[in-house]
Amino acid sequence: MKIVSWNVRGIGSGRKRGVIKENLLKMRPDFVVLQETKKEILEEKLVGSLWKARNRSWVALPAEGRSGGIIIIWDVRGVRVRNSLVGRFSVSIEVEEGDGIWWFTGVYRPSDYRERKEFWEELYGLHTICGPKWCLGGDFNVVRFFHEKYLLGRRTRSVRQFDEIIRDFTWSNFREMLVKCRLDRFLFTEEWGAGKNDIRQETGSRTCSDHMPLILDTSPVSWGPTPFRFENMWLGHSSFRQDCEKWWRVIEVEGWESYKIMEKLRALKKYIKVCNKEIFGDTRIIKKEVVDKIDEIDKKEGNRQLGDGERELRVRLRNQLEEITFKEMVAWRQKMKFRWIKEWDYNSAMFHRMVSYWKNKNVINRIIREDEVVLTDQREIVNEIVSFYENLYKETSTGWWNFEEIIWGSISVERAEWLERPFEEEEIKKAVFGCDREKSPGPDGFTGGFSKIVGIF
Repeated sequence: MKIVSWNVRGIGSGRKRGVIKENLLKMRPDFVVLQETKKEILEEKLVGSLWKARNRSWVALPAEGRSGGIIIIWDVRGVRVRNSLVGRFSVSIEVEEGDGIWWFTGVYRPSDYRERKEFWEELYGLHTICGPKWCLGGDFNVVRFFHEKYLLGRRTRSVRQFDEIIRDFTWSNFREMLVKCRLDRFLFTEEWGAGKNDIRQETGSRTCSDHMPLILDTSPVSWGPTPFRFENMWLGHSSFRQDCEKWWRVIEVEGWESYKIMEKLRALKKYIKVCNKEIFGDTRIIKKEVVDKIDEIDKKEGNRQLGDGERELRVRLRNQLEEITFKEMVAWRQKMKFRWIKEWDYNSAMFHRMVSYWKNKNVINRIIREDEVVLTDQREIVNEIVSFYENLYKETSTGWWNFEEIIWGSISVERAEWLERPFEEEEIKKAVFGCDREKSPGPDGFTGGFSKIVGIF
C-alpha cells in the first residue's frame, strides 16, 4: 500500500493540476490525500484532471471560501473502502486490506488560532471512532520539536498540544529570510504498524507548491524471486516428517556424498512447496474462515438450541483455531529471531514489532557511492552493488605476492593426523543436533530443526 499526502495550495489552475497529475503518475500511489484544495465545489471532471485511473472514487471536504479543503482519491481496483467520514478539519475512510480493517484520516489544521482547539478536539474524537488500527497524514501546521523548524524562537502552546497528541523539513517559504518547518507528516498507531513488515516514508519534489508531497509506502521491496525459507511450523503437522522421509528416499542422485545431499535438498524443496500449498495453505485466510464459521454457529445458538452435530462442529473448529494460532506463533517466533521465547510465551504486538524491525534493518533503501551521490532507485542500487563487487574482486596487479620471506608456524604430527582423520558419525550427529532449530546455517533456507530430521534419515 502506497499513500501520498500533499498540501497543493489550490487546484484551481489547469496547469497546476497537470503538474500534480504528472507527479502522481510517477509516484503511483494506491490513494492520495490532497490538502488546501481551495475549492468549494468538486466535480468528477475536476477530479479526473488530478487522477489518471478510470476506476477511481473519492470523498472530499469542501473549502470554506478560499481556504482549506481536503480530498482523498483512491483506485477502486486496489483499495476497498467500506465507509467514509467527513469532519470539519478531516476526511476519513475505512479501508479493508487482506483480512484486516483500518482507518485512514487526511487532516488539515487551520492557521487561525481560534480554530486550533476545535481541531485537537476533533482528532481526539476520531481516535475513539477509528479504533486501534489508525493512520493519519496531512498538514498539521505545527512542529513538535525545535529541530523541526529552522529559526524557531520558542516552544509555543500549539507545539505543546501537538506533543501531547502523539528531521526533515517539508515546507519552506522560499524567501530571503528563510523559514523551514516540518508541518506535514504521517502518524499511525502501534497496532496499525504491527501488521506491516516494511514501512518507508519519503518526500517528493516540491514542484507546484511550497509543501513537499509525503509518501508512505508499506509495499515490500522487490529484489527478485523470494528465496526458499523453511517454516518450522510445518514440523508440527502429523504426517510431515513421514512425508519428508518418503520424498527423501524417492529422490535418487548419483555422485559423491556431499553432492548427493546438496542435490537432494534442492529437489526436496519442490515437494515441500507443493505440500505447503495443498495442505497448509494461507493461514490468514483459513483462520478467518474458521472464525466466521464459529461466529455463524454462535448466532444460531442465540435464536435456537443447537443440535449435537453443530456443537461437535464448533468444538472441532475451536481446536482447529487453536492449532492455526499455534502455527502462527511458531512462524512469528522464527521470524523474530529471539532465542529466549518459550512455547506459548508470546505477545502478538511484540512479535510484529520485532519482525518489522528486522525487516526494515535488512532492507537497502538507498546507498551512497564513492563520489557521494545518493542512489534511491532500485535498479541503480542493484547495478551499483554488482559493479562494486566486480571491481572489488577483479585482479588489478600483474605480479604475485611473495611468500618466501614469511616464517610459517608448524603443528605437531599428532595434531596433523587428528585433523586429517575421517569424521565420525557421532561427531556429525552431535554437530547437527547442536544447531539452533530456529536458525538457518546455510544459504539453502533449511533451518536447524529440519537438519535434525535429515540426520535421522
